[in-house]
Amino acid sequence: MFPISFAPRTRRLVVRLTTLLAFSLVLLTSAVSSRAPRFYDDDPIAREPESRDASKAQPYEIATMYEMLNNLFATPGYKPSGLRAKNVNTIDEVPDSSWFTNRIGTKALTAEELVRGPATGAAPDPSNWTLIRALPRL
Repeated sequence: MFPISFAPRTRRLVVRLTTLLAFSLVLLTSAVSSRAPRFYDDDPIAREPESRDASKAQPYEIATMYEMLNNLFATPGYKPSGLRAKNVNTIDEVPDSSWFTNRIGTKALTAEELVRGPATGAAPDPSNWTLIRALPRL
């Protein structure tokens, strides 16, 4: 096994060190491989499933002055949390949903489609628009 003759004590030390090194490599490679991102059969998900029904959502009015004072004095020096976004797929893309449609990159777009924008139907009739309120001036 050993080309050079070692004393029995040295031979046992070499065998123990070799075993320890092999065991350490196995542990190290298993720990590194377990931290890899998981991919499932449906990854990357192209459309995010609807999780809640927002059809009964009501507008919420907040006073502009209150919002400005709250942001200036109640939460000054806001520091971002550093958490990853929750609505991205495994390759860090935003999947299609009822709030977002990814048009660029999913298929080749013509210049006319780019100019038209995301609207798929006829434009709304401007004669039926109702003005609810004017924008506040700060």
